[in-house]
Amino acid sequence: MPEDNSLFLKNTIEQDVLVWAKDGIYIADFPFDAGAWLMDFKKVLLRPQVLRAYVDLFWEKMEHSYPFQVGGLELTALPLVGAIVADSTARSPQKPVNGFFIRKERKREGLQKTIEGALMPNIPIIIVDDILNRGRSAELQVELLEKEGRAVSKIFTILRFRDLSYYKPLTSRGIEIISLFDLNDFSRSTSLKNIQIGAENAIPRPFIVDWYFKSEGARHQFMMPKSGPTIDESALYMGSDSGIFWAIDQKNGKPLWQHKVLFGAGEKMIFSTPCVHNGVVYFGAYDGNVYALDAKTGTKKWIYFDADWIGSSPAIAQDLGLLYIGLEYGLFTKKGGLAALDVKRGKEVWKHFFPELTHASPAYSKKNQIVICGSNDGIVRAFNAKNGDPLWEIGTGAPVRYSVAVSDEGGVTVFGSEDGKAYIIDIKTGAVRHTFEMMAGSYSTPLIIGKKVYITSLDKYLYCVDTETGKEIWRFHTLGRIFSSPLKVGNSIYIGSNDGWLYEINADTGENTALFLATERIVNAIAYNEKTGKIFIPTSTNEIYCLTKNT
Repeated sequence: MPEDNSLFLKNTIEQDVLVWAKDGIYIADFPFDAGAWLMDFKKVLLRPQVLRAYVDLFWEKMEHSYPFQVGGLELTALPLVGAIVADSTARSPQKPVNGFFIRKERKREGLQKTIEGALMPNIPIIIVDDILNRGRSAELQVELLEKEGRAVSKIFTILRFRDLSYYKPLTSRGIEIISLFDLNDFSRSTSLKNIQIGAENAIPRPFIVDWYFKSEGARHQFMMPKSGPTIDESALYMGSDSGIFWAIDQKNGKPLWQHKVLFGAGEKMIFSTPCVHNGVVYFGAYDGNVYALDAKTGTKKWIYFDADWIGSSPAIAQDLGLLYIGLEYGLFTKKGGLAALDVKRGKEVWKHFFPELTHASPAYSKKNQIVICGSNDGIVRAFNAKNGDPLWEIGTGAPVRYSVAVSDEGGVTVFGSEDGKAYIIDIKTGAVRHTFEMMAGSYSTPLIIGKKVYITSLDKYLYCVDTETGKEIWRFHTLGRIFSSPLKVGNSIYIGSNDGWLYEINADTGENTALFLATERIVNAIAYNEKTGKIFIPTSTNEIYCLTKNT
């Protein structure tokens, strides 16, 4: 056992943890930067000498704070928590320490927990981790524990990257941050740049929660876009995993009315994002029906019965008085389709069948009177919106599960496929103008603004692409896969991520200008009321956060 634990850990970090790209090691996100580096603590945290030194230093600094319990985020915190807990009774039988850990993603099967292990009541919590950089994962853990009625008193980390003033979102809650080292301890013995960033460079958290709503019966096993929020002047509408379709007052988050869908398929109930038109709200459900309900009262206007399931969201051609929606069937020879319905009566005007399921949602071009829809067979098809005549189709290498974007101004439609490409297509002819390579597939609807398109990917990036050249303008990285479709508010792009963060991003530069943390994944597009300035954040567990931005 080393006599000087601090010196031993410092030497271990310099020799084995600090990794440089200049030494021929590939570092993702910085593949061509010879000056890139990272701290690979996982390499050493199961060494007995390292854990022994760590535990001794932990007790040296924390013994005066007992009693406490310890926990942290998988994976790195697991050996640290285990070592502290195991050592506690050996060190002193009178000072046992309870431990737990937090999953990065909620477990999809079984009990579907996020926090594993028992949380002791009325005992302060110390979060342990290897590094504290931007503090995003620490904030997530704090939020999750506070939702369980537990308070975090301290964060104990081996290495802190930034000045303490940077962590105001944590310290303002009364949380003490303790680190064994910071980057200044290594900048003199290596060529590592000192990046002690202070509060002046911290990304603002200007959002205030006006109200919070959660529907019952969330299904955590479905990690994909569900029924997102749609708003009119005063209400918000959304479906839920429980089969309840909600109308919610935008002012206070109180339910105005609800409509119950009685059955679904494989625990899927309502994934369709509604649309509102002339006082009527429309949506599909996994009972195979399309519903038209009075937006004020929830009274049934009509129901269209045809499909076995509907996960698609409706699109309306106001000038034609038609509603379009994707259909799904359980038959061997008939699995998907697209229907056009009379918006007032729900009568079928035309319909086409596809060889695979059609989970994607259609989009309508008013200028060209074209409706466009993708399908699980990897084909995007365009039809005459009025009579359903086929116009063109484009095949991709994988399913297209979400809606295309249409720009009548630019004459293009843009969509992402699970083949890892974004397609920029001439809306009239179906000719491929450009394809853009991403590092994973896309499961969201792009946003076209002028000559730019914003498209998200499961590779955790939001891309801004020039529609005329097909070239990337900028990209923005989140900490989780992105299912949420982008939304433009002012000169900002709002995007949610599976990491639970809402990102406000400058539409021109890709700079992250503001943040908000939800404790569950944000898998649908955000809704925004321009008149009131209210922002409505949906999560995968049927939650809605109503936010106001404090300017």
